[in-house]
Amino acid sequence: MGSYFHKARFAIVFLLIFLVGRLAMGIMNVPYESGTRIFTLVTFSVFASILYGGFSRKLWGFRLLQGMLMGTTIGLSAQIIIFLATVISYLVGAETYFNNPIALNTAAAVALGQAVVIRAGGLVVNVILNSIAALIGWSLGGLIPGKS
Repeated sequence: MGSYFHKARFAIVFLLIFLVGRLAMGIMNVPYESGTRIFTLVTFSVFASILYGGFSRKLWGFRLLQGMLMGTTIGLSAQIIIFLATVISYLVGAETYFNNPIALNTAAAVALGQAVVIRAGGLVVNVILNSIAALIGWSLGGLIPGKS
């Protein structure tokens, strides 16, 4: 799995940039509804999984399962970042985009324990979605032109 994280470094750096962007938006008191459209880790990770799935087929000769593992790696990276940012937000008592009730799909603020359960569910679901996104990308990877 380490080689997948090595290959996904580019996407992981962008996930970290998005983390900083989300934190900055919260610090600047940009409303969640406005700011989350700009820096969304989940959407970025899905698009990155599609692209990595397609290019891994063409550039690295990955088979289907390997392409899907690239998506899994990117999705897992995003979810670990989201999970840690959520826990740290609670522990330091900061209101961020990561513990915002909208981000946790709740009507009101929730305790850390409930937030962890919600994020654990998101970890499972989103990693699967990233894997499927990479499958789609891998399937379309044959359309990427080779060297002329």
